[in-house]
Amino acid sequence: MDTPRKLLFVLFRADVCTANHVCLYALELRALGHEVAFILEGEATALVGALADPESKLGERLRALQAQGVLRGACRTASHGCSKPDPGANVAAQIEAAGIPLLGELEGHADIRPYVEAGFELVIC
Repeated sequence: MDTPRKLLFVLFRADVCTANHVCLYALELRALGHEVAFILEGEATALVGALADPESKLGERLRALQAQGVLRGACRTASHGCSKPDPGANVAAQIEAAGIPLLGELEGHADIRPYVEAGFELVIC
């Protein structure tokens, strides 16, 4: 392998197909020796429910990312519904119960600056 790369995956989309693929890519690159970080952002914070589903492929992949220390956290503001009037969009308690940190360093949102400054390439989906 050439020089290992540093990649930050920021998943915004709650689409299960997209999320499955992004998790798969992150896991593959990590297995190949690249440094990988993963943040749930926007509507994707609602995907946390998959963690509790033993039949969910997405849940399996998210658990693997979490176990490997790749899943760094979820946006605090987005996990509280991202200013949506739907109280069902608030998944912050589920995220915390799953042991995923709520990130709010940038006015309540996840801050990607430390990753950029550390040389991570951004992969935003």
